[in-house]
Amino acid sequence: LCTDLAASKLVTHRGIAIAGMRVNGTLNLEWANVAFPLIMHKCAFSERRLLTRANFGGLQLRGTHIKDLWADGAIIKGGIHLRDGFRAVGEVRFINAIIDGGMDCAGGQFINANAVAFAFDGAIITGAVRMNNGFKAEGEVRLLRSTITVDLECMGGQFINAKKIALNADGVKIGGSAFLRDGFKAEGEVRFLGATVGAEVDCVGGQFINANAIAFAGDRAKIEGGVRMSNGFKAEGQVRLLGAIITGGLDCVSGEFINPKGFTLNADGVKIGGAVFLRNVKSEG
Repeated sequence: LCTDLAASKLVTHRGIAIAGMRVNGTLNLEWANVAFPLIMHKCAFSERRLLTRANFGGLQLRGTHIKDLWADGAIIKGGIHLRDGFRAVGEVRFINAIIDGGMDCAGGQFINANAVAFAFDGAIITGAVRMNNGFKAEGEVRLLRSTITVDLECMGGQFINAKKIALNADGVKIGGSAFLRDGFKAEGEVRFLGATVGAEVDCVGGQFINANAIAFAGDRAKIEGGVRMSNGFKAEGQVRLLGAIITGGLDCVSGEFINPKGFTLNADGVKIGGAVFLRNVKSEG
């Protein structure tokens, strides 16, 4: 239905929807040109899915369990849904992909301990990226030099890669805000080196745990709004903003910065256009 031209002509604009199917073996749709969406609900794939350079009208894998998913260079016009119980045990990658319609991973699980769990380096995403509401990654989540036209939403997301990089957003371009708040938790380093954020970086109530190392790094980042590390924010490890440009303010009211053997907050060379609030801050270091 996806690759035979005579068969695909019989598929309507609603696409292909499959529920409860188990597929044994590799599903190879590399370079496939599929004008309609592919929707899978509570399915299971025992082997790798290959979508490299494929062109889809949409991809939804709600509640579906997979091994690896490789979609480097894919073009997906109707957005991606890897949510509502989606689970991957292996690497999921959309490197240099073009995704029109956003990427929604709310409630998804990406498990690849001590390696890369989820990567979309260099991807262009028209819409928001949602890794929130029960999202969990064990392994590195990487979005190096990607472009997100709206927001990066990680409220309530867990990024677990202890003693290594948990969330790597070096060079990312975000048109809206980066929300790392309201139950956000990282075990490992969170990096936004050289990132560009069109609005604010909001870490209110977020936890950044990487004891005796770098908890959050925003060196040379350009942030058009403010940076909020307040009201329940907690960092175990150094928070670093070397040479960053923050057009708005820096709000650390009632935040915790714990790094007894080194710097807690290192903002050498930072340029801040608004106010700096360090009221009721707990700092050990």
